[in-house]
Amino acid sequence: MDGIYLNETVSAGLTSKPVIRLDSDNLMLAGINDIVDITLDFQIEDKDYNTVALTGPLVIKTNLAGSWDYEKDTYAAWLQKGRAPGGLPIKLEQFKEEELFSQNDVHISSAALFSNGDEKALRLEVENTSDTDICLSVNDIAINELTIAGGGWTRSYINKGHRGFIDLTF
Repeated sequence: MDGIYLNETVSAGLTSKPVIRLDSDNLMLAGINDIVDITLDFQIEDKDYNTVALTGPLVIKTNLAGSWDYEKDTYAAWLQKGRAPGGLPIKLEQFKEEELFSQNDVHISSAALFSNGDEKALRLEVENTSDTDICLSVNDIAINELTIAGGGWTRSYINKGHRGFIDLTF
């Protein structure tokens, strides 16, 4: 789910109606079949990139919001079945549902290794139980004791009280 980004320039006095498209395959891989709510943050800048406003999390709820069980882990449920949902051509090679990291109310609670043809991907599930939004960076990656990426690889913003994914593709 990384990589969803909107950058829209709106001139003074005008309006814009940008569209964010969410890929259904990526939603299925996250265990999302039903959209209950969507949380968005907006950072608004002027033409010189000075921040004019930060909205913080804005939540848009669908008609499923009143009856949804947020404790149900639909992501782990499909991983435990050992096959990708919706007939996606992705093979689950390994899944570990154990706490790999826990510090300052940030937890890496599972890791899944996928393959799709010659491409492999590691998906880490991150839970932010703290009272602040975080930015998690992944740096200095080694495979079989060989460093394949020094420095920063990827980063993901995760709101307080939310879960998110860090995807590493090799």
